[in-house]
Amino acid sequence: MENLTFDEAKQITNIVYSKTKPIWEKWGVRYKDLDYIFLGRGYEQQKFDCQTFVRDYLAKYNIADIREIGKIFQSLNYTEKKKYEPQFARGIESAFYKSLEQGDAGREGELFYKAVEEYSKSKKNKGVKFWMLLWCMLRSCHFLTQNQNYKGSFVVFVKHKLSQVYSKSISDEEFKKLSDTEWENYLKKSPWEDLAGIGPETFKYVFRDVSEFSFNSKTFKLDSANKGFLKVTGMLDLLNGNLINGNISAEQYEHLMKRISGGIGIDIRDINKSFYEFYAKDGGNFCKPPKACDSCVINLDNNNKPLCKKRY
Repeated sequence: MENLTFDEAKQITNIVYSKTKPIWEKWGVRYKDLDYIFLGRGYEQQKFDCQTFVRDYLAKYNIADIREIGKIFQSLNYTEKKKYEPQFARGIESAFYKSLEQGDAGREGELFYKAVEEYSKSKKNKGVKFWMLLWCMLRSCHFLTQNQNYKGSFVVFVKHKLSQVYSKSISDEEFKKLSDTEWENYLKKSPWEDLAGIGPETFKYVFRDVSEFSFNSKTFKLDSANKGFLKVTGMLDLLNGNLINGNISAEQYEHLMKRISGGIGIDIRDINKSFYEFYAKDGGNFCKPPKACDSCVINLDNNNKPLCKKRY
């Protein structure tokens, strides 16, 4: 099969952008909501639709709050370092979730159980690491709640880490006005390492659509969904085989995004959101057996010629 051309990459991007824009336009978030956003975006990984889980299930049971979720491990006398064990916490019938159902972790545990039970029985995307990611959420919320410096808040945690880097207290306004360079210097300290299940790209993803941040021009997410999109469509061809162990790096991804952005006049962050939304949601329908390529909007170009390279 021939390599994908730059013109074909532009066509694919324009189609996917038009299809997904009505969806991701609703993602806009405000600084005041970052603690809530952390719950949804921090664990939206491996095709787990965590934002839906938080918005439609945790919120339904009034448990979409770091402090409330943080009480669960506290009630069970667990530490934030307690590791995930599949035989103990994988599945709603597991010993851990049975203990929550029975009230061993108090009201908060019961409400969390109800939200998880309802979501696990739905047809929403759970991904391959659903149960592990829920465990990581519990660990991180416990960590943020137990540490007096963080007061059960992701925002307070981030500002505390910033104050250590810059040796001064950081106000909300100073945080919002950080330059790209100041933000990058902060990220070099790997602040996400204290949060279970959170890596560098996911950490940056939490902040990505907050318009109040001055540093947000370079904040976008490269995760398995974006990588999957590039692989399946053939866009990795544009790197001419210059991959590291077969994987695209964040730097290569940014270079590729800038090249495509310059070719079609769409902002890098909007392209990134489009790729993510398309593959994370539609990719689950079109890019796995049984294939549904005939129904996919990037299967053919305007002249009914093959467009997507279908490299599953």
